[in-house]
Amino acid sequence: MEFLRLEDLSIAYETPFGLIHATTGVNFDVRRGESVCLVGESGSGKSTVGLAIAMALPPNARVMSGRILYGGVDLLRLSEEERKKYSGREVSIVFQDPAATLNPLFTIGEQISDVLMSNLGLRKDEALNRARKFLEIVGLPDSERVLKSFPHELSGGMLQRVNIAIAISTEPKVLVADEPTTMLDVILQAQILELFEKLKRELKLTLIFITHNLGVASEVCDRIIVMYAGTIVEDGPADEVISRPMHPYTIGLLDCVPRAHIRDRKLRSIPGSLPDLSKPLTHCPFADRCEEVREICTRAIPTSIDVNPGHRVSCFKYIG
Repeated sequence: MEFLRLEDLSIAYETPFGLIHATTGVNFDVRRGESVCLVGESGSGKSTVGLAIAMALPPNARVMSGRILYGGVDLLRLSEEERKKYSGREVSIVFQDPAATLNPLFTIGEQISDVLMSNLGLRKDEALNRARKFLEIVGLPDSERVLKSFPHELSGGMLQRVNIAIAISTEPKVLVADEPTTMLDVILQAQILELFEKLKRELKLTLIFITHNLGVASEVCDRIIVMYAGTIVEDGPADEVISRPMHPYTIGLLDCVPRAHIRDRKLRSIPGSLPDLSKPLTHCPFADRCEEVREICTRAIPTSIDVNPGHRVSCFKYIG
């Protein structure tokens, strides 16, 4: 049963050069306890979707259409007072750069306790006790030292664990993770991915994990949603999307992933670039880069169809 639903979500950003259409008609459901990866290259709209779910869109973002329903409540239409009941409590977010997320002028203890006092109404001593508990949950056993530390005194991996601890300390139902391993080396990436698996299982989180890496997506998520130029091009079970990709863009992304078990295989790239997002879409956004392009692709936008149970694709090669 889904408890998070995005309906026809279109978001644009106001810039000095006009509107940039970040997402166009995004639709998907998320079931309670499910882990969903949003995958795509820079500019695909995946982070915008994550920010919208977390109610953290920047001031220049404009919701052109659509709804985000959480338990029947539209998160995009909440008043400032109503948003406090959901943002950081029901839905929380972990950002990409752990150092940029934390204030360098305050200790970790001050920052976690401020979040807990604001969101849960705890006293300072109660907030610090809770902070110790969640620092240990994310794998920081020397919690007293961490609480007294300033951000610059901790490593990148420790800082990301602190950010995760802050995000889960209010025990949200939904956790959005926006490329949380990008700033880390491969060993730390693996450890953080294992941590997300553990937290999802033990805290019964619904996880929205955002990444440009299909390999990471296959490790973490039950389901993969592939985005391109602000649209969803493929949505299906993670193992099926990885082993039997259907959309030409997904196939191209997988061809870009190094595979050590295949000898003498040259890495491929996807030629071309994203379409001009200052203009509304009038045809398949991938048409100019697609090796299987058809005439209809250049004059119409494909609808999403089921190619297998639970596996949807937006591509004219499967329509008609």
